Amino acid sequence: MSVRQAQAEISGNEFAWWLAYMELEPFGEERGDLRSAIIASTIANAHRKKGARPFKPEEFMPDFDGSRKAAKRLTAKNWRSQRAGMKAMLQAMGNRGKGP
Repeated sequence: MSVRQAQAEISGNEFAWWLAYMELEPFGEERGDLRSAIIASTIANAHRKKGARPFKPEEFMPDFDGSRKAAKRLTAKNWRSQRAGMKAMLQAMGNRGKGP
């Protein structure tokens, strides 16, 4: 589907809903990269030297534009905060009208 077709098919409100949903339940290529990174880190950890620090999946994620190196690591605390914000946004949108 082209961008023009997508714009004709869905409203800005629905597009915002899908963006919010993707923040809560990621899908697409980045999610696939994460699954692969989990497998890669598991294999690397199975073969690491005794006493060496364990590898993390993030270390095996592609960094095509260099943004991961500069980005702050996502901690459990700020992840919960982001999730709560997204839930609040979805609830507010639900009060004005349903999602897709």
